[in-house]
Amino acid sequence: MKKRKLRKLAIICILVLILIVIFMLFFNPFLHLSLKGKKIITVEVNESFKDPLVNATFFGKDVSDDVSKTKIKADKIGRYTVEYKLKKGWTVKKVKRTVEVVDTTKPEIALVGNTTVSLKVGESYVEPGFTATDNYDGDLTDKVKVKENVDTSKKGEYKVTYTVEDSSHNKSSLERTVIVENQSKEGSGGYSNIEMGPKYIDGILIVNKQYALPKSYGNGVDPTAQSALSSLQAGAKAAGFSMPLLSGYRSYQTQVNLYQRYVNRDGQAMADTYSARAGHSEHQTGLAFDVGSIDDNYGTTPAGKWLVQHCAEYGFILRYPKGKEYITGYQYEPWHIRYVGKKVAKEIMNKGITLEEYLGVA
Repeated sequence: MKKRKLRKLAIICILVLILIVIFMLFFNPFLHLSLKGKKIITVEVNESFKDPLVNATFFGKDVSDDVSKTKIKADKIGRYTVEYKLKKGWTVKKVKRTVEVVDTTKPEIALVGNTTVSLKVGESYVEPGFTATDNYDGDLTDKVKVKENVDTSKKGEYKVTYTVEDSSHNKSSLERTVIVENQSKEGSGGYSNIEMGPKYIDGILIVNKQYALPKSYGNGVDPTAQSALSSLQAGAKAAGFSMPLLSGYRSYQTQVNLYQRYVNRDGQAMADTYSARAGHSEHQTGLAFDVGSIDDNYGTTPAGKWLVQHCAEYGFILRYPKGKEYITGYQYEPWHIRYVGKKVAKEIMNKGITLEEYLGVA
């Protein structure tokens, strides 16, 4: 009787052992495989796929080297699956990761010739050309859309806009500036059809290469402008910037001497681009000041940027802004400010226009 029970017990133990072995072979609970990192990864096209890999253990021991996986190339846009497989005996564990290869890089447009083209009224604008390339689509030059409204029959600044879109809907645009200027007499320096002033338009005194002041005009700095300048300097100081006065009122004769010195040094043609002839200087009005630093790069300094951003709050404008040389007749001067009153100053600075444009005499 005991032998029979022992035999049964032995058979049961063997069966249990067989089941355990089968379970371990096909459903080994000590074999683990899981993803490292995200289940879905985005990769830029043509960039290498940096695989975060997986966690793989067998009875607590790292067996990552035993994991096999499918390989992908990130040279084509699309959605791909990376399958990781770990096999021990008859037990196989699998995990999958999704890799999305995308293109988020904008195509590049390159202009042939200069980004700024200068013409005289009556001349024709001929498109210099352009190219467009994309990191995925390649040459997109024939896909570029050009929008232009250049009117060479009248003076002005015009924009030619170039736009292109790649197959992933990444868009790029670029502009070329076309400046149309009035015809002027050779050697005139822009001084033509001069009108002797003082010239007021809407209560604002205008002095430039067209409108001149007589020798007798001027008697020092305007008191209102002086007070506004003091407030501006105090504001700059509070913001942590020094805004010293470099030049204020100049008499007619002072400008005669200054201009002649520049002519002697650089020649009249060059002098006319940065210095006013006597009677045409804003400094003679007593409303204009040179502040900060007489340096072409002053506008890129923190103090120069503060001046552009806040001068209107005190009634001043940047009189000779960058890109408006064809209107003002003078080179960009980030240090030259002119008092016109707070209301007018804010409108001019907010619109990014010149005093000539505001008064309708550009």
